[in-house]
Amino acid sequence: MAYVYGSWAARYVGQEGRAPNDIDVMVIGKPDRDALDEAAQRAAARLAREVNVTVRSSKWWETGDDAFHREITRRPLVPLAEEAA
Repeated sequence: MAYVYGSWAARYVGQEGRAPNDIDVMVIGKPDRDALDEAAQRAAARLAREVNVTVRSSKWWETGDDAFHREITRRPLVPLAEEAA
């Protein structure tokens, strides 16, 4: 699974605020890190914005209780992709 979060996601769902300077992406699972970095670089070039990728485990996504997890899950998330089951 992958989601856009942060200010870009907030603007996408209609929350007011300054235009985002970058795009924050959360990837859940165990992606190929090299392929992920290459994809982020291509997206950044295409979008003319920095793309910051954070990777977390499925377990963290389901049961995390740290401040970052609480912040991510209480704010807007825009789904990007989900692996077929």
